[in-house]
Amino acid sequence: MKPWVTVVIGVCSAVVGYVAHLQISASESDSLQRSKFELIELAVQKNMRQLSDEIEDRLSSFAGAVSDDGVFSLRLLGEQDRSSPDVTQFASRFIKPMGFSVLDIVDSSFTVVSSGQFTANAGSNVAEKMSALGKKTGFIKDKIMGESVLTLQAKKSFKIADIPFLVSGGRRVDKELLKQIAPHDSCNLFIKIGDEIFGNDTIRTVSELTGHTMVINDKEYDAVVVSVAAESKLSPEIVVFFKNNR
Repeated sequence: MKPWVTVVIGVCSAVVGYVAHLQISASESDSLQRSKFELIELAVQKNMRQLSDEIEDRLSSFAGAVSDDGVFSLRLLGEQDRSSPDVTQFASRFIKPMGFSVLDIVDSSFTVVSSGQFTANAGSNVAEKMSALGKKTGFIKDKIMGESVLTLQAKKSFKIADIPFLVSGGRRVDKELLKQIAPHDSCNLFIKIGDEIFGNDTIRTVSELTGHTMVINDKEYDAVVVSVAAESKLSPEIVVFFKNNR
């Protein structure tokens, strides 16, 4: 990374950290209030783009690893043995090193060939899921070991001997993921889809955002709602609120 880029990123982080600690008071001007929350919103959007790019890059690398693996191709296409451990357990070798919660290899009929999170998923049809995933990373509800969870996933197409396949995968929305997109450690985040809350199990009740104020668990917080640019058929909102409540 170029030195000047490092300096710019460092300055932005410091500014975000500073404004995140500021509490809104009646004496502050409207323009100053807007500037603080706009800066925080931009920081969250930047972090989301970086996380989305990271997921897509890792999926592209995984697709390359699948297509280059001669044993996998031999078992699946040469011997047509879909039950071989060299096929069914292939994704499970990569899911943890990639930092993913979900990782699948899918054929052109949208049947799972290999599942990293649960090898018994092999043979399942995931046409609906593949349709829900766009060309870019997006939020999607998925099942992990029978539990319905919100995830951030992408898909990539590739070929083995001119035969089309897909890889899909990504991360579960949890505190660790939200910490990665938080603009500063003085902020708390959760994702809201309709009346559902994801990523923060301490939250029981949430009001609508009024100006830059939100009532969470019966306490008022300075907050901002960030629109999500990632592709999704859901309508998620990232809510950022400051740990020091009013």
